[in-house]
Amino acid sequence: YITQLLADHWASNPQSFEDDHRLEKLYGSLGHSMLSLYQILSNGMEWGRALQPLMEQISPWLAVAFVIYTAFTLFALLNVVTGLFLNAAQRTAEEDKKRLMVEQMRRAFADADIDGSGEVSLEEFQIQLSNPEFQLYMRAIDLHEDNAMELFTL
Repeated sequence: YITQLLADHWASNPQSFEDDHRLEKLYGSLGHSMLSLYQILSNGMEWGRALQPLMEQISPWLAVAFVIYTAFTLFALLNVVTGLFLNAAQRTAEEDKKRLMVEQMRRAFADADIDGSGEVSLEEFQIQLSNPEFQLYMRAIDLHEDNAMELFTL
């Protein structure tokens, strides 16, 4: 947008650029415009240095467009970064939840192995189903007692 605006202004007022070449250096081509805008966002160039020639030679109203562009881009960038952090935190929380559930399941089946044989018999599993802690665990994983029995017999 800025490069096209500069080209249009240059075509209609070629004498306005003869003494001051700041606009040409900052926005004279698409590459220069992109680099200047990137430097502004990354604090590689002060806003005033980039905005002043636009305001002086083209229009003071470009300051409004410039501020809107910068604010929108910074908020979009912050939104992306925040999303990345939240996604990573959510993934870590899910992994922790899965690890905790596996640990609880191991503990529940170790408690169910009453005779210490390393295997849970049907009788031991039925006894464990009456255990309030095991029932709470079954509710947490959304598994009904009837379904647990079917799962055990598989």
